[in-house]
Amino acid sequence: MCSLPAKSGLAKLVQRSEFNSCGESATSATTYTGVPMRRFDELPRMDANTKASILGVAAAGAVAGKRMSKNIEEKGHPFSHCEVKPLNLWQRICEHFGVTHIVDFTPGSAGLAIAATGAMEYEGVGANEIHCRWLDSTLDLVVKYISSTDKVFANKLGGDDDFAEKVAEYFGGTLLEARRYLEPEVKETPEDEDDGESSEEDGAGQQ
Repeated sequence: MCSLPAKSGLAKLVQRSEFNSCGESATSATTYTGVPMRRFDELPRMDANTKASILGVAAAGAVAGKRMSKNIEEKGHPFSHCEVKPLNLWQRICEHFGVTHIVDFTPGSAGLAIAATGAMEYEGVGANEIHCRWLDSTLDLVVKYISSTDKVFANKLGGDDDFAEKVAEYFGGTLLEARRYLEPEVKETPEDEDDGESSEEDGAGQQ
């Protein structure tokens, strides 16, 4: 749930080019349709101990499905499997409604914070200190990646072209993680599919 500024007479009509599969042509239509789910592989990850420290031991337990378990074992746990709104949906909503400052009481895995990076002021309230540190480290990666690819953004941080090149040179390996959040591959992966393993293993649906 979110509260957006809507002062009478000040809202500008903006043409809609995305999320308009039901014919929404401008911001006068406040529905957003045809929104794809954010893929599981786009979510930032953390280790089991960090997740348990934020959400409790039960939240960091095993998940159903061998492929999903293997993916988590290799890449870490997401904050939540339910963070399915894509970053560009958050960006369009903020643009359409003229958002300039965000106060987020449920920052989750920093999806809205990442979407706002470089464009809007953002303040998020973490669940605890560990959550706050993890969010900060996630956003640090995003800022480094954007500054290595966007010279205008780097200039806002006080850097020049040489600064952006050095960020790409010295942090190239770690920035691949941020690229996964910001520029996800379109291809389907097994981790995004329901493999049905839990029902197969317990015998459900067998004839």
